[in-house]
Amino acid sequence: MNLHLLGGRIKKLRLEKKMTQEALCQRGNQEVICIKTLQRIECGKVAARITTLSFIAKQLDISLEELIHINSQDVLK
Repeated sequence: MNLHLLGGRIKKLRLEKKMTQEALCQRGNQEVICIKTLQRIECGKVAARITTLSFIAKQLDISLEELIHINSQDVLK
């Protein structure tokens, strides 16, 4: 999977939900994902573990399948 496309998709979905990176990384008051890690994922610099992607999907209130699904429209952008 293209890291830049996935990272861009995560950022797009996060912004659509009007979430900050900090809010996405936390469950309650506890940081679950390091903000620097999320920034690297969104920039396409690192691959996320499946557990991290699962947490992100849950925070965005979508399924993991929806999160990682990249359609042809995303590729053309």
